[in-house]
Amino acid sequence: MRREGDFLEHTPYKDLDLDALSDLELHRLGVSLFNEGFYFETHEVWEELWMSVASGQRLFYQGLIQLAASLVHAENKNWSSMNRLMDMAFEKLRPYPETYEGVELKKLCTEMETFRTLTEPEPEKLKTSEKPKISGAILDIKLPGV
Repeated sequence: MRREGDFLEHTPYKDLDLDALSDLELHRLGVSLFNEGFYFETHEVWEELWMSVASGQRLFYQGLIQLAASLVHAENKNWSSMNRLMDMAFEKLRPYPETYEGVELKKLCTEMETFRTLTEPEPEKLKTSEKPKISGAILDIKLPGV
């Protein structure tokens, strides 16, 4: 049984039954949340997967979780934590191919690095910079009821 979805209450996905979602749909939900800027909620959803997936996928989800958490720190202008988590995420994601589980990892990591370069020295750009987005075949998966 998955944890309660109360953390989704202020998102467009508040009515989703997390227990009814397959792992693939849960992964897709995390991508949607990430792309819509709900980074804390992304972390919570992917943590569900991280706890249940096979060992070969654990570092992948841990890396994605750390990328989402780094953006939470960026929103709070906590640059040292953002940098630390982003570097840890890159290290975990490095062994995976450019595209994995429907996510274009190389593109995502490049966008994250660009975001870091633009926002840390000039925090006022945080609101205007293009925030990183996940792209790839995972976006073709439809969530039930959405």
